[in-house]
Amino acid sequence: MHRLFIAILLLGTGSASAFAGEPEIKAAQSVIQRQMSAFRGNRDAEAYSFASPMLRMKFPNMGIFMSMVRQAYPMVHNPEHYAFRSSKEVGDQIQQDVLIIGADGKDYVATYTLQRQPDGSWLINSVTLRAGRTLST
Repeated sequence: MHRLFIAILLLGTGSASAFAGEPEIKAAQSVIQRQMSAFRGNRDAEAYSFASPMLRMKFPNMGIFMSMVRQAYPMVHNPEHYAFRSSKEVGDQIQQDVLIIGADGKDYVATYTLQRQPDGSWLINSVTLRAGRTLST
């Protein structure tokens, strides 16, 4: 019974990772936190600075990038709350799930893909979004 409780507790934390070490996961989470902080503070240039070179090719300037974020990802741009969930390393990338409660009160899961850069830092390569599991009334 004790083992079952520990297994449930570990599963519930959402912090388990498949391959990535703790320093890499913490570094990737820090990038996400800093971008979220920049979004909240309307520091657009800082928020854009966390975009990978590939993402910058798709959105070649800060104005285009921020317009896309505000229109397509308002819950990421201005969350009520967010919490890190599961993460895993895939090649030179880390996938980090983030539970987000939007201003609309609904929950979402954003899967961030961060890519390791030649200097060893991590930048956001993509974000995919899906509805969370909580039923809203």
